[in-house]
Amino acid sequence: MTTKLHLRREDLLASRTVISDANSQLALSDCAQLFAALDELTAESGIGEDQAVALACDNDVASAVTLLYLLARGQGVYLAHPVADDTPDSDALAALPAFCSHLLLPAAGIDADARPARMLATGNDSTGSQCAGRLYAATSGSTGTPRIAVHSHPLLWRNAQNCRERLQLAETDCIAIPVPLFHMYGLGAAFLPAVLAGANVALIGDTNVLRYLQREAASKPSVAYLTPSFAHSLLRVRKSPRQYRLTVLAGDRAPASTFDAYEQKHGCVVCLYGSTELGAIAAGSPDDPAATRRETSGRLMPGVELAAAGEDSPAVLGFRHASGCAGYADAAGRAQPGELLLDGVYRTSDLGELDAAGYLRIHGRRDHTVNRDGQLVSFSAVEQALSQLDAIVAAVVCSNGETPRGAQLTAVCVAADKALDAREIRQQVRSVLAHYAIPDTFLWWDALPRLPSGKPDRQAIQTQLAQADAPASLDRTTTSTAASAAHD
Repeated sequence: MTTKLHLRREDLLASRTVISDANSQLALSDCAQLFAALDELTAESGIGEDQAVALACDNDVASAVTLLYLLARGQGVYLAHPVADDTPDSDALAALPAFCSHLLLPAAGIDADARPARMLATGNDSTGSQCAGRLYAATSGSTGTPRIAVHSHPLLWRNAQNCRERLQLAETDCIAIPVPLFHMYGLGAAFLPAVLAGANVALIGDTNVLRYLQREAASKPSVAYLTPSFAHSLLRVRKSPRQYRLTVLAGDRAPASTFDAYEQKHGCVVCLYGSTELGAIAAGSPDDPAATRRETSGRLMPGVELAAAGEDSPAVLGFRHASGCAGYADAAGRAQPGELLLDGVYRTSDLGELDAAGYLRIHGRRDHTVNRDGQLVSFSAVEQALSQLDAIVAAVVCSNGETPRGAQLTAVCVAADKALDAREIRQQVRSVLAHYAIPDTFLWWDALPRLPSGKPDRQAIQTQLAQADAPASLDRTTTSTAASAAHD
């Protein structure tokens, strides 16, 4: 497919991409009738291109085709989470931004003789909202209140082209996408680059390891987009090697041991670093040496400039991105100032640096680093060390109070085995962590609450800890059960 900054309908219909989910598959070249049906639907609903619609975007064929239609049309679109009910109640509609006049609900399956989506009026009057050519994506809220980032369609495609070129995606690839399409990792780094490459796409929704393995066997992907925690879970379950041409990891830094074990069993791994606001900021290349791919997030993408705040090394990172978002919007669609985006610089809370060869090295987060016994302790370093223990499936470290040694650390863990031996756990922890980095308290939960992106929901964890009002005990094997319905 010819590289363009905005794929038109004729470009999509000329594509060789085939999109599949667990129940159906569809070639983009066969979408003319479905696109015509969506034309009728938008016309009947009185939606102009300057208005925005919310798309309840799931990892299925109907959502993917409808999203491509909206982008090709130049329609303003807000990426909403999937809707559990066929007919959302008034509260669910009222929760959508006021600039969305309608909610598009993709069909449960694809039928060439039926419309791929239904349109529901939200009751909002978005006349004159001037949303044409914009995509609105909510930030994850992993460290604060979620915001709505505004992307222009042409720059969104340019960002996707950066990923296609860096990751060397090709028509011969089949790309597995178990990460959400309504998240910028799933959309901007995975799905849109796959479409640009003319590759086949295997969408996987409601992902767990067994469901992923079933889809893998059916679609035979050559490329996979995963989170480090999911890659770690896959390693625990899979017994025999299965080679991919490439696996992309993003969301958090992968521990070196997970990276090496995964690469030995599954082939080349690269790390990608990005955000909802800027899309892909940096990524490794399959051509990079293994040590570089393991230890860095690759080189900056074209159009990205490092603007680190402060003179310390590592510094708090800031970036300018020629293909990043235009800013934030409020619920009415009006431009909204944000402290993270000032003077064209997106300010992260990540600590990092560019090394002498131009590779980005991430050392953790400024707000996830504390002082203990005069030593700087990174939450991510402790979490990665704990996750390598056979007894621990996943771990999140929080600071909640002070001790004579400095900040008090609590590790919230998911155990691999319900029958925990406290003495053995203590011994294993001492083998992977320095004494000053060992958490004061270990809490054992059935599951960690997670954000739609797959990252642990740290705010929800902190809230549950505060509600539990756990004592500041030095007992390293305190047991607790999380009330969250989220799953790892």
